[in-house]
Amino acid sequence: MRFPKHRANCYLVMRYVTTAPASVVGVFPNPEAADNFAEACAQDFRDRGFTDDDFSFEVQMSTYYDA
Repeated sequence: MRFPKHRANCYLVMRYVTTAPASVVGVFPNPEAADNFAEACAQDFRDRGFTDDDFSFEVQMSTYYDA
């Protein structure tokens, strides 16, 4: 299998909650934007009364291929 020539890194913001499966909540073109979004999401959860033991947000890099 040949990979397409046009590709780019993308950064996924993953949400992990103790009562649900992991999910992608955002995709960004650079790590700074993904980190900022993950931090904003975490703060929103804290503001709603969740503790840091109930959830986590993590940035993971992936690759986008333009076929």
